[in-house]
Amino acid sequence: MQGRFWLLLGLSLMAAACGVAWSWRQRHAIPDAPAIVVPETLDLGLRTVGESVSCPIEVRNTGAEPLLLSKFRTSCGCLTVTTRIEGRSVPATEMTVAPGEAVSLWSGMVVPSGNAGGRLRQSVRFETNDPKHPFVTVELTAEVQGVVMAVPT
Repeated sequence: MQGRFWLLLGLSLMAAACGVAWSWRQRHAIPDAPAIVVPETLDLGLRTVGESVSCPIEVRNTGAEPLLLSKFRTSCGCLTVTTRIEGRSVPATEMTVAPGEAVSLWSGMVVPSGNAGGRLRQSVRFETNDPKHPFVTVELTAEVQGVVMAVPT
């Protein structure tokens, strides 16, 4: 009788452990989800105050389902995010990237004077339906040339 008790207890513990493991796998599994690949940082190089700068941000979907991009925001009013539709530049609002495909977002700005002689750091943020990356931030950096002004006395 005592052996039977230990056998039933052991089987019960094994069943409970299997149930917990199965439940954890179900909660953490990401079957056939979209998967975003995007640079974290883009270096715009050496720039001057007042210069207009435009650069592409390539967004790739390496997942098995369509990737949705939305709610684009920038860290500064000097920065814009656009996309090209039929050859025209339009503000980025919502976009879909098919599995295995890529799209280019275009970030543009006029280099502000507050960064003369220093490092410029601005960012573009947006939301996605990638379960591993629901919020994405791409940082844009540049070295801004200082301005030297000679004033006759």
